[in-house]
Amino acid sequence: MNNKKLDISINSFLLSSGFLGYFKNTLYKKFSNYKLTYEGNVNSEILLFINNEFFLRKDHLEQIAAVKSELLEQGYESLLITAKRKLSFNKSNSVVDQFNKVYIDIHRSYKKVLVFCDTIPLQNYIVEKYNRLNIDTYSLQHGFYLEDSHEVFFNVYRCSNSNNFFVWDDRTLRNMKKHNSNRNYIKVGPHHKQHLKNKDKTIVDKVAIFGCGKDQEDQNKYLSKLYKFLSSNGYKPIFIGHPKVNVIDRIKFYFLTKVWIHKNKAKSKSYKLSLVLNSSVFLELEENGDNFLLLNSHFQRKILPTIKELFEYKISQNKLSVPFYEKKEALRLIIKNLVNDL
Repeated sequence: MNNKKLDISINSFLLSSGFLGYFKNTLYKKFSNYKLTYEGNVNSEILLFINNEFFLRKDHLEQIAAVKSELLEQGYESLLITAKRKLSFNKSNSVVDQFNKVYIDIHRSYKKVLVFCDTIPLQNYIVEKYNRLNIDTYSLQHGFYLEDSHEVFFNVYRCSNSNNFFVWDDRTLRNMKKHNSNRNYIKVGPHHKQHLKNKDKTIVDKVAIFGCGKDQEDQNKYLSKLYKFLSSNGYKPIFIGHPKVNVIDRIKFYFLTKVWIHKNKAKSKSYKLSLVLNSSVFLELEENGDNFLLLNSHFQRKILPTIKELFEYKISQNKLSVPFYEKKEALRLIIKNLVNDL
């Protein structure tokens, strides 16, 4: 299948360049394949699909599982399929052949197909196959999307290929329309379960700094400077890592910045102030009544917030990143569109 969007997706979000990339690519192509897990009615008209290569993030799975749960509550059955890589030998040396095998295994007479993220290569492939069959395809916005000036998100916007996209906010809608104007955008918002529902509301006397993804090096360097600024002014900061940051990433970051990254589970506590840059974690903090400050405008201006700004004034959010709807209403709108015409 000759497909430019799929090529962008594979080369941006699966295969890697360089010496180490060669070994990673060989592992993907020759020594791994997908294991499928089915949950629900295999004869359902609605397919929900998610994969995240070797590691499936719990918070990602929760988001699409929330859609399945809401469908069931409204009387609609669906089939949720998760695909996860496992070690195995392949005769073929093509990841596209692996994708096609998954498609053959999961293919049924669906009327609606929802993937978690249509920029992830396997999901991008599945969406394109059903687009060609004139089946309604949908994809979720699952978190905070950056401007298309960021290389990673430039590729996200370019390769997104579902016919219908559930979009959270004006910033993402603007960037998506710039690169994908000829499709349907449905305004929703966050739709996952409340991650912090059991959190201890005892306020910890520290300032939480939420780190960005590994690809956002400039942002994380900025946050490390903010960490040191707070420390030098007598405050106790804690740097909380992105869910995909592993122990090697944390050690490397410490040697480069002398700032230690704590595991993402540290966010289960409430802090006297949380500082957020390019992350949808602010939605969880807001939902739980925690004090937080979005740093996007400060980062764009290349300045650190002052102590007075941090602790004496409430700075409003950037309205572009505020979701169109609250979580409960967003989930209702997703279901309304999925079951339309069934």
